[in-house]
Amino acid sequence: MVNQVAIFVDGDNVNNGNASRILTEGYAFGALKIAKVYGNKNTLANWDGETKFQTIFSGDGKNAADLHMAIDALEFVLTMNLDVTVICSSDGDFSHLAWRLREHGKKVVGMGETKTPKKFQDACNEFVFLKPAAVKTPPPLPPNVSKFDLQIREAIAEKSVGGKGIKITDLAIFMRHKYAVKISDKPKGNWRGYLKDKPTLYDLDPRGSDAMVRYLPKGFGPDLKLVKKA
Repeated sequence: MVNQVAIFVDGDNVNNGNASRILTEGYAFGALKIAKVYGNKNTLANWDGETKFQTIFSGDGKNAADLHMAIDALEFVLTMNLDVTVICSSDGDFSHLAWRLREHGKKVVGMGETKTPKKFQDACNEFVFLKPAAVKTPPPLPPNVSKFDLQIREAIAEKSVGGKGIKITDLAIFMRHKYAVKISDKPKGNWRGYLKDKPTLYDLDPRGSDAMVRYLPKGFGPDLKLVKKA
């Protein structure tokens, strides 16, 4: 039977330059079911482009990411009965989490730099050392393109059928549910006004209840990736 694997990354401690190595090691232990990164808004901005990881904003408080990650690891591993937990951090405090998971009969693999305290290394069944890696920064956005526009493009790409786009009314619902967007907080204060104000990014149908909107690929640039789905 193939082992079920979960990866939990301390994004405040491990930079996204290690993303590929972490995934490679995780896949070696079995079928990957969970891959989550925890951190504040600054560290997660760098991890956003790693589309095979789910980014979890843990707030900006001291140890907020560590606490959130530890709680989630215990909950998901035990309730889903996962076999292998990969904990990615050079923080020795995760030794407590490693020991608790092992008490429940789970295999724990630690991943961190050589500076990782021995107490965390010894608390794991196995430990994999990561080389310090440079942070991979996303390419700069073209002029007039914001992260909000990338989220809109994701919604259109996900819901468009046959290249016809998405109803503007459906776009409003999608963005409200997925990103808690209040269009009243944006320039123009309404969806048609916002989209119409960016003719290099969006193509709109004439006004009407079934009016559709499409994004213009050239306006977003050829090398930009969609915002990672949660």
